[in-house]
Amino acid sequence: MTSTESQTTEQTTTSRPLIPLNYANDTIISIYNTTAGKIIGGFNGTYNDLSNGPHSAIDNNLGTTYLNMAQRGVNTGFVVVPSISNSTVACRIQFAGARYHQRNPLTVTLEGSNVATIDALIIHSNWTLLYNGSTGIPPNATGFKFYDAQIFKNTKSFRSYRLLITSTGGSSLGAEYSEARIIGYI
Repeated sequence: MTSTESQTTEQTTTSRPLIPLNYANDTIISIYNTTAGKIIGGFNGTYNDLSNGPHSAIDNNLGTTYLNMAQRGVNTGFVVVPSISNSTVACRIQFAGARYHQRNPLTVTLEGSNVATIDALIIHSNWTLLYNGSTGIPPNATGFKFYDAQIFKNTKSFRSYRLLITSTGGSSLGAEYSEARIIGYI
């Protein structure tokens, strides 16, 4: 190649598609009395019956709800070990609301861990905070529908995720939601 010639190279990149990382058949437990970055305070057993258990938050069915009645719903949530291992929460969580606006989760934290068994996660306190903010559900919203996904930045992969409700619409009963989608890449 002479000094008057130039060489052009073209680089193409393929973007990975965003997909839900949590599915109905994933391992999930209900938690309560828990704050971000700390060990789980309590697990399994704060809902009124099995149909309102934590699996209802990830069953892709807007007609079912997860109702956690501990602590008026604050500092409650779930730990999920997705069947899609070592996934990266790209930038979004998306919620669907409840029957009563007072039970809707308004703010949440989402954390990641590379521990992959429930027994170990119960005593595990090394969580990485990925998101702390709004669920996107308006304060007086009712009904079972998805609200705007909440966008955030993350590039780390994790084996499990912990979602905690940090405020509700003011319920004295608990936090209730029909779906909590954790969206990312595999």
